[in-house]
Amino acid sequence: EQHQRGAANGISMTAMSLFKAIGPAAGGTM
Repeated sequence: EQHQRGAANGISMTAMSLFKAIGPAAGGTM
């Protein structure tokens, strides 16, 4: 339970930073 939660949190953190990095660039191309 705890380990699974930690893994999901890490994935969400990574996705969030990725989204923050790619978001403006993707918005510019749209």
